[in-house]
Amino acid sequence: MIKFFKKIRQQLVSENKFSKYLIYALGEVLLVMIGIFLAFQLNTTVEHRKNNLEEKRILYNLLEYDLKSDIEQLNELIDSVETTTQIMTALSGDKIEFITEMESFIKDYHFQANDGTFNEALSTGTMKLIKSDTLRGLIFKYYKEIENNKFIIEQSAFVNNHQITRPEMYAKVIATSESFERYNISLPLPELDLETLIKDQEFMGSMFSRMASLQSQIGSWKQLKHKAEILRKEVKKKLDSH
Repeated sequence: MIKFFKKIRQQLVSENKFSKYLIYALGEVLLVMIGIFLAFQLNTTVEHRKNNLEEKRILYNLLEYDLKSDIEQLNELIDSVETTTQIMTALSGDKIEFITEMESFIKDYHFQANDGTFNEALSTGTMKLIKSDTLRGLIFKYYKEIENNKFIIEQSAFVNNHQITRPEMYAKVIATSESFERYNISLPLPELDLETLIKDQEFMGSMFSRMASLQSQIGSWKQLKHKAEILRKEVKKKLDSH
């Protein structure tokens, strides 16, 4: 084909038909431009399809893996800690049961977000493929709130637990003869006296501080769960529109 056009061009030049040669040359340029345009359009279409698939993949992973797992984890944390904060009822019950409940009471609880998809999209720059500014903003806001929760609510709960509650609990509940007898260890330690503990102002103060801290965590987890549910609904809506 190239040889054919070249032959025509040479023939027109040799016959000194400049006007026809000029028209032919312009036509050849036009054909080249049309070819470039079509190639560009094809490349744009392929790229657009590729971007749509990547956007869909990101949203699907957020919906079915990350956000779903977050909500499940938050439900478990809320249920577990709400049960733990009922420890006051154990003060009038069995000593061993109270010790066991106390070990759960002074355990550190924290929410670990499933943010793999978000971090990947952020580091690779594919977050921009989510066309909806509103949805993209909701995603950023959700993970920002998780960071705030980690460094404000949960860090505060950790410090409160380790500096105020645990020292009192270890000294007056865990370091007792009944606590070690659970493991068949006999030590000359004082017995656990629940009636005395109820009247111990420092002990009860540390318990109240811990309960308030746990309630604050529960409140923050409920807010995160609500935001995760809203975000999940918006992501599903966007996926359904694809």
